[in-house]
Amino acid sequence: MVEQFFDRSDELEYLEENYRKEKFSFIVIYGRRRVGKTFLVRKFLEDKERSLYFYVSEMSPQSLRGKLAEELYRRFNLRLSFNPTWDEIFRGIFRLSRREKHIVVFDEFQRLLEIDRGALSILQRIIDEEAHVLPTVTRSLTWDIKITHKYTPP
Repeated sequence: MVEQFFDRSDELEYLEENYRKEKFSFIVIYGRRRVGKTFLVRKFLEDKERSLYFYVSEMSPQSLRGKLAEELYRRFNLRLSFNPTWDEIFRGIFRLSRREKHIVVFDEFQRLLEIDRGALSILQRIIDEEAHVLPTVTRSLTWDIKITHKYTPP
């Protein structure tokens, strides 16, 4: 079956514009089920060599961190401890991005919060410490897809 990409050129261009910037970006894409969020992200990642698409599956916090650490090693050769903490994982991603631009996508991010509520506060603290970001700006898009973008000024 061939999947087609319809009416997402504005959203795709928004992601591409942010990718071309030299500064850190934290982008959240959200919306109703079955409106094309995952397809949009996968289309965006098609030509990005240093990218990781990570689907957050239902599992224990330790198993999830271990699975993510394995994927980060496989994709980026990022070496983490045997049983990494969220702090170690998120800081490791930032370390990678200091040398070269990397993209890490968490699909079903809300599930991460169900599995380990502390992960979000750790991520927020590390973003604040490592990226020095400004408050969130939200951009509403058609078909009930929303993109939330934290950014540093140009």
